[in-house]
Amino acid sequence: MPPVTFFVLRRTSMRNRWDWLVLLLVCGLIFCGACWKKSDDAAGQQSLSLAPSEGAANADPPPPPPTTPSETLKEQKENPMIVKVNGKEITRSELDQATEVILSQYRDQIPPGQIEQARGAFRRQALESLINQTLLVQEADRQGIVPSKEAVDARLGQISGRFSSPEAFKKVLESMGISEQDFRNDVTQNLKVENLLAKKLENAAKVTPEQVETFYRENPQHFKTPERVRASHILIAADPDDPPAEKAQKRERLARLQKEIQAGADFADVARKNSDCPSKAQGGDLGYFERGNMVKPFEDVAFELKAGELSGIVETQFGYHLIKVVDHQKAGEVPLEEARDDIAAYLDRQNRDEAAQGYLKELRASARVEYAEGFAP
Repeated sequence: MPPVTFFVLRRTSMRNRWDWLVLLLVCGLIFCGACWKKSDDAAGQQSLSLAPSEGAANADPPPPPPTTPSETLKEQKENPMIVKVNGKEITRSELDQATEVILSQYRDQIPPGQIEQARGAFRRQALESLINQTLLVQEADRQGIVPSKEAVDARLGQISGRFSSPEAFKKVLESMGISEQDFRNDVTQNLKVENLLAKKLENAAKVTPEQVETFYRENPQHFKTPERVRASHILIAADPDDPPAEKAQKRERLARLQKEIQAGADFADVARKNSDCPSKAQGGDLGYFERGNMVKPFEDVAFELKAGELSGIVETQFGYHLIKVVDHQKAGEVPLEEARDDIAAYLDRQNRDEAAQGYLKELRASARVEYAEGFAP
């Protein structure tokens, strides 16, 4: 069950929710198979940066060197097949890299001593997700689902647009050993799966107003909002060990700024010009915060103020502060009408999740999945 922030602070569009459903089903790998195609061959990586020699633009590429049986056996030994899905092989390196992608999403939340234990759990999750992904792509191919060039271009634009520049995006791909064409191919595969699921799940159970109201009534804990304030401040930094005379000068400086603001000066302008806190770039704005998020002397004063009020001088271990509260929200509950759309979206996602899992069970039931020794569930 999601926390209240799911409804109150993290309002996402249905487009984003649908993306999450698809990503969950295909292991959450934006880079999909491309990140599993990273070459371990130094010569292969070097060839990506070699320009054709002059006059060779129209020449046929040289044939690849012949692969000897011993080389093939060596590759199979070092990167064995671990599962076969309707004849399509999934290798150990694919599983290892898929596991690392999942682990990287949670690494900061896992104590260092539990990384290996978590890797083992994620490994099973990654394997099942790779199998599901393979089944979905195979079914999309069977149904002749082919994303349009325009759709692929648009998705590539969305992904690359998250980076500071096209060059930055290319560098990320290069650092992972992924060619732009491989990345495009895998975005195409993801879109195939999205289109397949959109087609299959369009008739998933619809959420009724009565279901929304029942959820709201039966889960009141998710709609409680704690008291919080939005405040700005001006900090004149001082160390507790500063000489008394120096501390007095700093306090007097802040007192002069306080008088300027009381006389009509704009708080944000004064903060930008005088505050020692990085928040000065935002005019001192600290955003919303709840009790327990600030040092106690600061918090006590901030939560005593009403919206629009200016504090006196507040001393903390960081120095001297002036605090202005912009908004003060008392504890309460999110009204049903305000939460209705988010509840409906959440329940709709649950319905689609259930339908998708049922669909995957159908595909698994009719599939031939062969595990190598030690990898069966």
